[in-house]
Amino acid sequence: MLFSVRDTVASQYLPPFPAPVRGVAIRLFGDAIKDANGPISKHPGDYELVFLGFFDDESGAFEEAPTEVLSRGQDFVEGAQLRAVS
Repeated sequence: MLFSVRDTVASQYLPPFPAPVRGVAIRLFGDAIKDANGPISKHPGDYELVFLGFFDDESGAFEEAPTEVLSRGQDFVEGAQLRAVS
């Protein structure tokens, strides 16, 4: 599975990254939001995690899927509850 972080202010996607399941991607995104030394943590409300599609690591084939927002950076700031984006 391939995911990306979208900067909603710049209207740009960061380079995609693989994760075996959505939960792992959400955890990695949450870690980036909470990393005080990282650039994403400075403006967490500007970022969202999106699912892009499937990547077959044996054939190299990519199957695009409708872009789906899985989480928003604001979901991970202090006092916010982790919630699914509908």
